Amino acid sequence: MAWCTLKGMPKRSRSLPLMACCAALVLGAMAPHAKAQAHGAETVHKAQTPSGLPVPRYVSLRHDTVNGRIGPSLDHPIRWVFHRQGLPVQITAETENWRRVRDPAGDVVWVHRSMVSGRRTVMVGTEPHGGVMLYKSPDETARPVLRLGKGVIATLKSCERQWCQLDVGDKQGWAQAKYLWGLGRQDTQR
Repeated sequence: MAWCTLKGMPKRSRSLPLMACCAALVLGAMAPHAKAQAHGAETVHKAQTPSGLPVPRYVSLRHDTVNGRIGPSLDHPIRWVFHRQGLPVQITAETENWRRVRDPAGDVVWVHRSMVSGRRTVMVGTEPHGGVMLYKSPDETARPVLRLGKGVIATLKSCERQWCQLDVGDKQGWAQAKYLWGLGRQDTQR
């Protein structure tokens, strides 16, 4: 499953698993910084960001095709091209017009602010054997609604304790937060 491509490589070579290897080589110098941002970095208060919103925060990709650049301007070359509208990403830094985002694979690029949406989505990241169950209510003894496989994207409605209410197509239900990528600590501490 590829949700992005590497600019300039033959189409058959641009799948996400191969890009992870390339990214490890190309982004080696950036990895410690990106990892520090993603794990335990302090939240920047609203007044300190150009958008007035806290960083880090989760958003989703607004379009089917989104260019991910090496730096925050059109002068910087394109590193990734995302091909999945609604993909959840984490904003780790921002300028007035650009957002540095981390995708579910952990890769970090810059995208124009018009390419992201405040609409919250999550992606099934890890799953127990057989998939993640969507239940009618936030309880494993509740009626099952749908089984979700790895990579499924759902619209996030709300979270309670360690459960999140999701919309997947025309289905709605609750899934355990531990299987979802695109949630911050504030989402599951309500």
